[in-house]
Amino acid sequence: FKAIKALAHHNKITLVSLTEFNEEELKGIEQLKELCAEVILARRKTYSRLAHRMLRMKHFFEDALIETYKDYSPEMMAKLERLDKPDKFDIAIYDNHSLISYASCIQRIPKVLYLGDSITLRTIEALKCSILRMVDRIELMRLISKVKNFERDSYTVFSKCIVATEKDKD
Repeated sequence: FKAIKALAHHNKITLVSLTEFNEEELKGIEQLKELCAEVILARRKTYSRLAHRMLRMKHFFEDALIETYKDYSPEMMAKLERLDKPDKFDIAIYDNHSLISYASCIQRIPKVLYLGDSITLRTIEALKCSILRMVDRIELMRLISKVKNFERDSYTVFSKCIVATEKDKD
C-alpha cells in the first residue's frame, strides 16, 4: 500500500491483483482504487486444508514451487497480455515471487520484480526455528534447494530486482 501511495503521487497506476474476493482483500482494494487510475481483478484459486496438504505433498517431489502453481490463473494471464502496451505503460512491477509465472505475459515493457527479501534466506531462517515439527523441517530442507534454483533461474527475465539488503541481493 505504501509503495503504491508513493508512486501514485506522480504517476497514473493500473493495479492488477490476484485476489480471493474475500471481505478483507476487497476492503484493501477499495482503498487502493482511490490511488489508482484503474484496478483490474482476477480470481485466485482457493484450496481446502486437505487439498492444500495434498498439493504440498505433490510439490515436495517436484522442482516447481507450490506458490507458482497455486497462484496461476488463466484469467490473470489474459488480462496481463491485454495490458502489454508500451504506449500505455512505462513499466510493470511484480510484487511477489509467486507472480513470476506471469512474467512471460509482458514482453514490450520493462519488468521489475519487487521482492523485499530473498526466499532462500527466509527459508534458511525459518529452518532455525526450534519448534518445527520434523515433517516441516524436512519440507523446508527440500524447499531450500528448490528455491535456490528458482531464484537463480527465474529472476533473469526482469530488468531489475528490488530487495532490502545486500545480503538478499547476493
